Amino acid sequence: MPGAPDEDGRCLPASDRMVAMGMRAGPAAVVSGVVGVAWWLASRLAWAAVGCGDWGCLPYTLGLQLVLALATLAGAAALLNSLEIRPGGRTALVAASVLVALWVAAKALPWWPPYRVAGLLATCGSFAAAGAVGAFVTDARVHPWWRFLLLAAVLAVPAAGFMVQAGNAWT
Repeated sequence: MPGAPDEDGRCLPASDRMVAMGMRAGPAAVVSGVVGVAWWLASRLAWAAVGCGDWGCLPYTLGLQLVLALATLAGAAALLNSLEIRPGGRTALVAASVLVALWVAAKALPWWPPYRVAGLLATCGSFAAAGAVGAFVTDARVHPWWRFLLLAAVLAVPAAGFMVQAGNAWT
């Protein structure tokens, strides 16, 4: 395949397509990383604001976390659209799906950082990676096989985490 058409309908060589996709994934990673930091701070403030460790507070706390997650998703979509990374909503949904896969893998592995700064950096990195994957997968110039392979790799992350956990249980 000599080249996939760009937005103007012109066919670009493979090297130019990779540069164009990098120009899309880079800003998406930065935006997603910043959104991740904002989510992390808002989430910590929400847990502190509820200030209750009793089971009776759980519905309110989970509801607040759901509102924060939806607001984060909407904010990421709006920011991505404003940076001409379109469709921002679909890119943000793919990034959110990648974050769910990373979260499941993190729950399976015992190495999640216990310190706040390390947790903030891990959250920022996870959001940035998810944003880059979302921008890459939703780019029209990406061949469907690359999308399939990348999404299959993302789906393999939680499975790998569970295999590592199962391997640690036997030692």
